[in-house]
Amino acid sequence: ATAHGSFDVTGTLAVVVFLGCLICGLSLGGSFLRFGTIMSNVVFVIAALALVWLVVVIMRKKDSAVIPLSALKNRNTIAFTLGSFFSMFSNMAVFFFLPMYVLNVMNCSATQAGLTITMMSIAGLFMGPIYGRMIGKAANAKGVLAFGSALRIVIAIVLILFCAPDANIIVLCVIMFIAGFYNTTYGVVFSAGPQVQLPENVRVQGNSIIQLGQNFGGSVGTAIYSIVIATLGVVQGMTVALIIAAVTAAIALICALLLKKLPRE
Repeated sequence: ATAHGSFDVTGTLAVVVFLGCLICGLSLGGSFLRFGTIMSNVVFVIAALALVWLVVVIMRKKDSAVIPLSALKNRNTIAFTLGSFFSMFSNMAVFFFLPMYVLNVMNCSATQAGLTITMMSIAGLFMGPIYGRMIGKAANAKGVLAFGSALRIVIAIVLILFCAPDANIIVLCVIMFIAGFYNTTYGVVFSAGPQVQLPENVRVQGNSIIQLGQNFGGSVGTAIYSIVIATLGVVQGMTVALIIAAVTAAIALICALLLKKLPRE
């Protein structure tokens, strides 16, 4: 993330070991690495040790670390990173598991299951530039991220009410079309927002951390929802997954409110 210094091998290994062990421990907790077994505990202990290792590396190498210390001290970087993490975490419940619900519970065709995600993508064809202009004009992504997070909560609640084995696929498609208006905010906010709200001296480093939060949120979210649905079954599990999605979207909303405009030079 920096233009000077050597590649942070130790910090990168710490990130890989931490994320790899944590995600494997979560996603395989109901099968190959059952929670409470020796192997499961070992994987989580290794993840914890890797996290401690990463913190030590960051404190020692400071801005030369794979996650630069100066960027971590910036309020907007942290708000964007956490907002990215929880937005992606929330998004996985609908984006990844709703087509499975339509296919396996509602007994619809694969085409109809895929149509739900297609409907979610339509708004992005015209709303992306609009959101981008709004962020640029305000020099702040707070409003767009807050709107997207609030709409995520509403859609999650609506899906809880309407998702049923006998649900009408057309109704779900309409809901998913509306969901596209929040789905579009995700890509725009975390691309355009940092360009106008991160100081120039930490912009590149901050962006790298935000991308890490995005990938981490998607991986952990998928793992958690997989556990829930595998444990409770698709019908009950989907309801619980949507509740978790609403809660994580609410946290993303709080993160949006923490964003501040950069002072004018």
